[in-house]
Amino acid sequence: MQIEYSKDCKPDDIQIDKISKEKYEIWITKIAKSKEAGLGTFDENMMYYLQIAKGDQKYFLTMFFARIGTQAKAEFSTPINAKKGNTFILGFENHKPLEFIATDVSNKSMTFGNGQDAKVQKSVGLVSEIKKEDIPNLKEILSNNIIDGIRILLTDDVKLERSIDKKNGQKILSKFKCYFDSIN
Repeated sequence: MQIEYSKDCKPDDIQIDKISKEKYEIWITKIAKSKEAGLGTFDENMMYYLQIAKGDQKYFLTMFFARIGTQAKAEFSTPINAKKGNTFILGFENHKPLEFIATDVSNKSMTFGNGQDAKVQKSVGLVSEIKKEDIPNLKEILSNNIIDGIRILLTDDVKLERSIDKKNGQKILSKFKCYFDSIN
């Protein structure tokens, strides 16, 4: 398959680590948004993002998702939290799934507004560090195969699954191609 790169292959963000001073180039894309009913007693908005980043010596793939619901109903919802060792799985149209193990995690909650109408956003990130020797194999898979689904396995046996439509699968593929092109 001929690799075709995105028209704009610049990173979406560049950050400098406050402690190590290492520069990280980051490519991120929203891969799905939906109303969920299976995590508790109410419908809530879920947004899923996939981020791939590189530093001077480190490489990362991160699955982020955010759940937004009302304060009143969030109290009855299933908690979503990640811990190191949790996994996320990328499914492909024409390739076997790839599983990534979280080597670092982020669990954040924010409340907007007051009273019964206040909104609560719970954001979770699972970061998987990629070994340099795994880059060629991942480049081959992630630059040539469209992601069509994700599965996230969290603490307390919480499992999130989402199909990825073709348009978002193509956007992810384009980001991966740019990312891997920047490593060469």
